[in-house]
Formats: sequence, structure tokens, C-alpha cells
Amino acid sequence: MEDFTMADLRKFINPALRPNEKIGLFVSGARLGSGNTHEIEQLRAKLSGEIFFSKIDIDIVMPDTSPSGVCKMTLNNKLEDCPYVTTPDNKLKITRKDKTEILIHIGDRAYTFVNVTGRPTVGIWPDRIRGLDEPAEPAEITEGAG
Repeated sequence: MEDFTMADLRKFINPALRPNEKIGLFVSGARLGSGNTHEIEQLRAKLSGEIFFSKIDIDIVMPDTSPSGVCKMTLNNKLEDCPYVTTPDNKLKITRKDKTEILIHIGDRAYTFVNVTGRPTVGIWPDRIRGLDEPAEPAEITEGAG
């Protein structure tokens, strides 16, 4: 069993999501944005994208793998020191200066979920894994039927 008390960012990001790949951003199962992962490491996660017509660039740098402490988070070019804690339900909770809480956790299948206070939950899905936004295959036409 994995130890989720450590703040290893890879424990809160679905392993199906890899560095340097295209991603879809989903809300309630609907693709509402897209982006890219840049880095996903033990102590750093960097992603960019656009959702709801807003650009998002986020870079989280952990000081170490302690279960709580203060990390550096850059959101849209604004750097701040943010307290973080790992929760008993396997989530990483980061609190911004304005008291906004960000929860990052592994979801079902290939999702990584990000919950931000007062906003809908965003699911991050790797584009290389088909299934969510893939169009349904057309029905096969059988000649001579009937």
C-alpha cells in the first residue's frame, strides 16, 4: 500500500498523466478546455491550458516530501508561498493567500481532479487515451440486409 502522507506530487496526479503531453480539461464529463503538461515530478508539477476562455498557467514546487509545509505556487505568473497539507482521504490541499483552497487528487480511470473553492471540479485527462471525447463510431452498414 502506498504512503499518501508524503507530499510526493506523483501520488496525487494519476500516473496515466505524463509530462510533456496534450491534455483535455473536463467539467461534468464535458470537454471545456485543453492544455499541456510540462513537468510532473516528485516535487514539481507544471501545466498550462485554457478553460472557460481563461488561460491557466500553474507551477507547483514542493520544498520536500513532508506531509505538510509551505510550497511555492505560480499561478498565471504570480508567485506566492502557500501552505499545504496531505489529507486522510489522499488529497493534496494547498491554501492560497486569499484563502482559496485547491485540492488535487487521483480520480477514476485516467483522471486527475482539481477542486478549487467556489469553482466546478476540473478533470484532467491525457489526450492520448481515447474514450471521453472520442466521437462514437458510425454504425456499420450491411449491404443486402432485408
